[in-house]
Amino acid sequence: MADVADALRNVAAQLNADSAGTSDQKTPQRRTAAIRVAANDHDLTCAQRLQVLHLFRADMAAADAYLAIEDPELRTEFILGAI
Repeated sequence: MADVADALRNVAAQLNADSAGTSDQKTPQRRTAAIRVAANDHDLTCAQRLQVLHLFRADMAAADAYLAIEDPELRTEFILGAI
């Protein structure tokens, strides 16, 4: 019985650890994170950053993709193609 209880505790701990990652953030948190990054992306003009913010407000997939791209040049080219 004790072994079953330990196994269940381990499963619960793993589920809690998995749900704490940034990839599982709720949509408003992810959108906010993307907007913050884009607002400070000085490879874009002010007008382009504003377009990106409007895009992220409407398209969460674009915001997620933008956040996932680590290479700044590629990220800029991706978002310029989307606006």
